[in-house]
Amino acid sequence: MIRYIIALSLFIQIAVAGIEKEPNDSFEDAQEIFSNDEMIGERLKNEYFHDYYTFIAPKQSFKLLFSTQEEQISYTIYLYNKEHKEIGRYRVAKGGGSLERVVGVHEGRIYIKIYGANTTDSHGTYQLEIDAFENSEDLDLYEIEPNNTLATSSPILLNKTYNGYRERGESKYDFYKLNNVNNSLSLHFSTKEEYIKFYIRVYDQYRNEVKKFSIPIGELEFSTSFVAPLGSLYVRLYGYNSTDSSGLYQVSLNSLSEANCEVVSLVSNVVYNGSWNDSCLSSYRSGAYAKSFSFKLNSAQNIDISLSSDKDTYLNLIDKGGNNIAFNDDRGDGSTNSRINMFLKAGEYKIEATTYYPSTLGDFSIKYSAK
Repeated sequence: MIRYIIALSLFIQIAVAGIEKEPNDSFEDAQEIFSNDEMIGERLKNEYFHDYYTFIAPKQSFKLLFSTQEEQISYTIYLYNKEHKEIGRYRVAKGGGSLERVVGVHEGRIYIKIYGANTTDSHGTYQLEIDAFENSEDLDLYEIEPNNTLATSSPILLNKTYNGYRERGESKYDFYKLNNVNNSLSLHFSTKEEYIKFYIRVYDQYRNEVKKFSIPIGELEFSTSFVAPLGSLYVRLYGYNSTDSSGLYQVSLNSLSEANCEVVSLVSNVVYNGSWNDSCLSSYRSGAYAKSFSFKLNSAQNIDISLSSDKDTYLNLIDKGGNNIAFNDDRGDGSTNSRINMFLKAGEYKIEATTYYPSTLGDFSIKYSAK
């Protein structure tokens, strides 16, 4: 009766799933599989074996599902692009287990190699399935592998959240590239992995390091803001631990300057009272909150700008072309207030009232006069 039930169960599996066709132990003999179809494969009685499959990937991403009930076999699933270059590697340890992984890829042909090893020379079956993700603005975004070097950086957009995967091993780099159109950015990172320490590095278009952040083990959420140069930016994410575990994470870079900073027009000799909060970030002081103001000169004049607060203030003066033409920390009277006094030609100008220290909340008064 038991044998009958096992045979019936196997028959039902075969009826609803595809079966591996031998030989498929090389790229040339890779078996074609299709989206949303389950494939049943078998690990043969050899110390090592390889099964190859191939499919056409969609533009954005696909979900890889793998499962087995064989307790004596450890599996490694490799992903390759059409040039047979490795773009991903995932492990399923002994004891029977499963893997569910969403992979971002470039459109085109993808190869899968399934490799099983054990020391008892047993054989076993496994299930493999590829689920396609159609292109849609509502779908999550994923890193595009391979992205372990600057040259292969996965492209990302500002104000979008991307899902990534820290591979097993002592170290693994994920690189991202974006076009920065605003000086002030916020970085948000999250993970559910409690045993991985993450490091994030930001580089400019010349590969010079702009910022570096360290996220301790057990810290599952991390947010910060910083000033970055315009143009191409590279982000390198690196995970490390001593348990050889893998981990999922999410990362986003968000623009803070133009979209969230209201510009208030100042009137000469009229005091404006305001306050700093996290709705606007300074374009020149890393992590500092700011308020922006403007004024116009119809003729060349001497101007005087004063910024007062019980906080340590900082002033920036910007011309119409976006150039920071003057700045001041302490005005020299023993206080931490700021002042700019200079001769300006006719034109439109912008003032950034900010603080010397990052993340400072508080009230301030600002006044400008022209003579």
